[in-house]
Amino acid sequence: MTIGSKIAFARKKRRYSQKQLAEFINVNTQQISHWETGFRNPSEKNLDSISKVLEIKEGYFSDFDDNIDPNSFFLPLKKDIDSVVISDFRLPTRDDYLKFIITYAKRLSDEQLADLFEYEMHLLKSAEEHPSK
Repeated sequence: MTIGSKIAFARKKRRYSQKQLAEFINVNTQQISHWETGFRNPSEKNLDSISKVLEIKEGYFSDFDDNIDPNSFFLPLKKDIDSVVISDFRLPTRDDYLKFIITYAKRLSDEQLADLFEYEMHLLKSAEEHPSK
């Protein structure tokens, strides 16, 4: 597998669009496309950011035997989003969050909307208890 095909495989496995991945690692969508098609190669810094976002074990992007299952490089997804610490890429802003809700809310079930509302209330309460300085 090429680096580009590994990026595409990992991105699709984690169910990210090229646009979503680009936003998380602070590059444009065209760069993701260029990497995946092999037109260009990402920098080591970008590969590190991709690994963190997609939760991939070290060594995934280096050459490995084609007999090794690429799925073996994926870390279990984190269960608690509040415990995730991310440092090398841009976190979604409140505006990103609101755009997501506006775009996808109509696709959610009543139960999912209730869960989303409950999470939003949790965030607001947390912000009130720990105001930023």
